[in-house]
Amino acid sequence: MYAGASGDYNPIHYDRDVATARGLPGIIVHGQLVSACLMQLLTDWLGVSGLIKKFSVSYKGMTFPGEAFTCHGVVTKKSESADRLVTVSIWAENPRGEKTVSGTAVVHLKKSSE
Repeated sequence: MYAGASGDYNPIHYDRDVATARGLPGIIVHGQLVSACLMQLLTDWLGVSGLIKKFSVSYKGMTFPGEAFTCHGVVTKKSESADRLVTVSIWAENPRGEKTVSGTAVVHLKKSSE
């Protein structure tokens, strides 16, 4: 259970009765878990030579247990200076195409010789 990793033991993530009593349609996946998948998207893209400098997300919707979601990223800005910083727009979508988590990351692209 992701609650142990995140420290978020809110019962809406594991108790259907509590979740529905609080107005949710059922148990929902931890937003931090989806954020971790977005972070994985970045690290897979960067490889061992890159570095995430900033990472910020907002939670916009819900992901439900057993529901697939996809992570996306698009480079929106590249620094022209020697710092090699790149800004990336990131988001996760549920099967209905709704963005459930979205945000921005700034990454440092190292040269392959670094």
